[in-house]
Amino acid sequence: MIQFFKISDERFSIEKTDVCDLIFEVQFSRFRFIVLQNDSVIWLEDYYLGIENTLETTAAKIEEIISEHDFLKITFWKNIKVVSAFEVNCLLPENYYKTDKKADYIQTLYPSVDLKNFSVLSETFDKHTLVYALVKSVNEIFIRQYPDSNLQFKSIAEVALRFYDSSNITESMGTVSDSFVDIIYKNPKTKTLKFERILNRNLKNLNPSSENLVLFGEITPFGPVFELLQTRYQKLTMGTAPNEDKLTTNFSEITLHRYLTLLASL
Repeated sequence: MIQFFKISDERFSIEKTDVCDLIFEVQFSRFRFIVLQNDSVIWLEDYYLGIENTLETTAAKIEEIISEHDFLKITFWKNIKVVSAFEVNCLLPENYYKTDKKADYIQTLYPSVDLKNFSVLSETFDKHTLVYALVKSVNEIFIRQYPDSNLQFKSIAEVALRFYDSSNITESMGTVSDSFVDIIYKNPKTKTLKFERILNRNLKNLNPSSENLVLFGEITPFGPVFELLQTRYQKLTMGTAPNEDKLTTNFSEITLHRYLTLLASL
């Protein structure tokens, strides 16, 4: 594992974790977190876990980082949120959603998924319901490590959809991870949100679009993913993460579009 980025604020005290919130973001190749105190971000760390990880190797690397970290191994925090990119999901208009059928929605769309290994959850917002299934073995890392803290488990898709729905973005939005791009847009006629996950290796098959696309996440204007999207979209814009007002001047060197998930989760 490589510590890709770290920045801190002198206000953080290892003796005061009980008044601090932790927010984790977990992907196959990235593990990052922020510490929030008095509504201000006072710590951010970002780790690169390598490529071609499985759920088992990713989990092992995360456990190793937590167990050897100076303060992550402390077990009591005010609140802890874990936002995961491992989920499978579907987005439904709220009037089509039935609570007792949420596992069926996932099984229909992902017939090869063994739901015994997943926790199926849902979030409803602005006449839409996102149904998503989180990997139990990954969540159990945090349950074991932080038995005395208030734990919440969220979906990266839910964070991105909620941010898109509440922001003033009028174009399509794309959030890029190490293995896929989530494209979010609103149907201009029906006003319903559309959510599409595309594996990076399939981006070349996208149909050309006259839409503008606002990009967040693991992307730069010089990489292959950007080049592929550039051939499909009329205009690409690098996004700015929400809640940047919660960052002090110490954090001015952060590339904000990379930390959409963490900052949108505040």
